[in-house]
Amino acid sequence: DKALTFHPEAFPVCPRPVIEAHGVGGCPEGSRIGTGTSHAYLEGSTEVFAFNTRHTTGARGALVVVPANGTILELTWERVTGFYRELGYRWALDEILPPTAVPPQDRVGTRRFEITWGAPRNVGGRTVSFAESAPGREATRVGLWSEFTTGQRLLLESVAAS
Repeated sequence: DKALTFHPEAFPVCPRPVIEAHGVGGCPEGSRIGTGTSHAYLEGSTEVFAFNTRHTTGARGALVVVPANGTILELTWERVTGFYRELGYRWALDEILPPTAVPPQDRVGTRRFEITWGAPRNVGGRTVSFAESAPGREATRVGLWSEFTTGQRLLLESVAAS
């Protein structure tokens, strides 16, 4: 939604090598920008953490970490283009999953994934959140867009309470 703004510059970053070497406890204080739950397929659930990061390319992003199974997902913040801008979106949080040699039956899978974004931080005497919606907004439109190697595209839209 165009009403959303993000403040990654107000939060310390945690690089992927730090998490790989020391786990989520190795990240700098204040770099955690979200928490959540991964509900495993078929049953069970586990904690998920999101950290502010800067990728080796220099791009801003987030690392979504599931310590229980060693998963680290790299996401990149980007402005949307074309069709999605016309729909009223401004930002994309892109996750590109690289090809893997792990057989499908051995891959980690989830049936539901939830993350709450927007950790608060005091910057210059003012409290800011990593993710903020425009003042007075009761709801914010969000979309989940997926593009598959087959060329199929999927856009699921919902509304989140502000």
